[in-house]
Amino acid sequence: MGVWSAGDKALTEEQMTASSQYVAPGLWRYERIGDERVSHWIPRGAAAALNACLLDFLGAGRGRVTSMPQPAAGRSSSAAAGRPPSKL
Repeated sequence: MGVWSAGDKALTEEQMTASSQYVAPGLWRYERIGDERVSHWIPRGAAAALNACLLDFLGAGRGRVTSMPQPAAGRSSSAAAGRPPSKL
């Protein structure tokens, strides 16, 4: 799901909508929230509208994780993610 507001100075609407090419078909949804008064920080400027969109999106069954990617053979999940292994 892509969410964008007209007041975002860090990300253009074109960049946000182009993100759809990186999401599996049927899982992408684009929402434009707010106006020029809502900045890049949508949760701070339009929390209720964002929450409503997220609840609707997740309630429709999209956005659910059905399986987690597995790390490459012989690598820990930390290494696969480019993080140093944790010290337990």
